[in-house]
Amino acid sequence: MDLLKKTFITALTLAASITGVAQAQNKALDLALSNKTAKISYGHSGIGSENSYVQASYFHHDEDADLADIAFLVGKAQNMNNLLVGGKVFYGSVGDADGGGLAIGAQGQYKLAAELYLRGQAYYAPQVVSFGDAENYVEVEARLSYQLMPEAEVSLGYRDISVDIKDSPVDAELHSGGFLALTLKF
Repeated sequence: MDLLKKTFITALTLAASITGVAQAQNKALDLALSNKTAKISYGHSGIGSENSYVQASYFHHDEDADLADIAFLVGKAQNMNNLLVGGKVFYGSVGDADGGGLAIGAQGQYKLAAELYLRGQAYYAPQVVSFGDAENYVEVEARLSYQLMPEAEVSLGYRDISVDIKDSPVDAELHSGGFLALTLKF
């Protein structure tokens, strides 16, 4: 567990130091909560080019599961809609098992109305790019977001994160259910 926390702190420090030199002001801090889970994410767009995005996240489940990741994506917004593609490096622990990998995926948003957005993301890491006890990582998320003001939005969403554990007959479901989120933009 200490290695996981050190890995996340290193990733977050790296993301913050990279974003500190960027000119764009598109930064976001997201806190997504359910009864048993918490996920905090920090993202920044416009690093290196205006079409890039970096996001560091830490996920905790109160039944002995943690996951840290850093994602690198590229894409372009068009009329407040966007699609970003790329990948993430992740590392986590479930009980006594731990492992990580490299997942490919996408994030997107679609503007439904003036302040209402549909957002989603999906990532997949097959066994060939996973290490430790992790195999076949899958993460999907969808959320309906309402922009309270230019700097803040609230969201209701559904998330499913699962990973196969080596030599285990069942998948580890890190989260499968709803959540409430607050996003601050600065």
